[in-house]
Amino acid sequence: MTKPCRRGAAAGLRREHEPNTTAGRGRSRFTVDEEEPIPHAVLPAAPAPTGAKPPDTARSESAPVAVLVGLLLVSLNLRAAITAVPPLLAEIRGDLRLSNAAAGALIAIPVVAMGLFAPAAHRMATRRGYEATIAAAITVLLAGLGLRVAHASVVALFAGTLLVGIAIAVLGTALPGVVKTYFPHRAGAVTGLYSAGLGIGASAAGAVSVPISVDFGSWRVALLASAVPAAVGLLAWLPVLYHARASRVVEPAPRRRAGQSPWRRPIAWGLSAFLMMQTTAYYGIVGWLAPAFIERGWTPDRAGFLLAAFGIAGIVSGVAIPMLADRIRDHRPVLASTVGGAMVGMVLLAFAPDAAPWPTTVLLGLTLGGAFPLALVLVVRIAPDPASAGRLSAMVFATSFPVAALAQVLFAALHDRTGSWAPVFTTLIAVTAVQFVASLLLHPGSTRQPRHARRGRPPGSPPSRARHARPRRRDKGRPRPRDHALQSRPGEPPRTEESSTPARFS
Repeated sequence: MTKPCRRGAAAGLRREHEPNTTAGRGRSRFTVDEEEPIPHAVLPAAPAPTGAKPPDTARSESAPVAVLVGLLLVSLNLRAAITAVPPLLAEIRGDLRLSNAAAGALIAIPVVAMGLFAPAAHRMATRRGYEATIAAAITVLLAGLGLRVAHASVVALFAGTLLVGIAIAVLGTALPGVVKTYFPHRAGAVTGLYSAGLGIGASAAGAVSVPISVDFGSWRVALLASAVPAAVGLLAWLPVLYHARASRVVEPAPRRRAGQSPWRRPIAWGLSAFLMMQTTAYYGIVGWLAPAFIERGWTPDRAGFLLAAFGIAGIVSGVAIPMLADRIRDHRPVLASTVGGAMVGMVLLAFAPDAAPWPTTVLLGLTLGGAFPLALVLVVRIAPDPASAGRLSAMVFATSFPVAALAQVLFAALHDRTGSWAPVFTTLIAVTAVQFVASLLLHPGSTRQPRHARRGRPPGSPPSRARHARPRRRDKGRPRPRDHALQSRPGEPPRTEESSTPARFS
């Protein structure tokens, strides 16, 4: 028995009713009449492409060269204002009458600020944009560099150092978001690029600070020299800021869900532990390598060049290792090899500092200099979008840099107590051992992105309801419970609904 379907009559759809003599009921199915095919006009037409591109795609295709140049010149300032201080510590201490603990605090203040102000830097970048945030941070950096040499006082020196640390905290938090926004598929190469700029700025500042101080007769002029790359970086970043404001698309801020918080992800805590030990070891070498060899009879110029060799070696590994990270899936062998080499260098500094100081310093630069950009690559790779990259970088910086800063003060106090640098480098051996264990915990399965990112859904969007709106599946050929109750056994008369319903007692 075939009846035309009201809604599908124009399309040639018909409903057939099949009687079921066994169960006493029938079922309907839809068929297509072969004589009346479905017209093409009934099918919905695909929407025409409008040619519009997402904001991130437009940014990455329009100004990649300007962003790369800006990243390189801005990254020169990430460590230059910090590494310029250790070769001048003896002169600063003699001029301002500082103790070793106060000198250690002078190195620790920027590191503390890099951790404490990282969450605020992320919120600022989310509201104002990464481009405007970086421009403001470089301006604050210039103000801090001028303040710490503006007046011959301890207060001005420490206040300017605090502003320098805040600016570096903002820059370090915003740069991974810039990489994720403009170069999401070249995270390793671009991270290696601005890691090279970081190493160039750090090594150059450590190498030229003492000669400038000798030529001009003042350590304040040597510290002020760090303002030159900061001004150049600001000028190079202005075209990026102008382009970002011209092509900015106003979009509603996505809602943040609890599952997006990096504080609840084990991989984020493992990465924080790794970076915590890495920054402790790195700033332990940057802060105390030159003073340790000066106490062993080296001239300040020679000790400054030794620190520059550490930075140059870090440039090489900072470029090569992130590029290698784009080609491999499991980063644990590379992480473990870098930490193992750093441990060997710490052993040589602690027990045989005069045996091979230059090869030992180069080994430390290759290992410690390559571990930090590799950790930044993991930050970009773990995060599904630029906002998540900013949150994750803020978390790892907030947990790692304060610990590293406190360690520098403890190292200075340990030197004052023992009168030797061997206990300091022995402690750094234990630090690298903990870092080695943390590197083994960063297995590839932990770096999987959250479920909303793997499904291609933007963060903050409501979950898909297609799964809840899916109709219930019915197994073909299996009777429903009610039909099963109406089926009769062999030899019995056919059942009806009245006969199968149990009697009710009133």
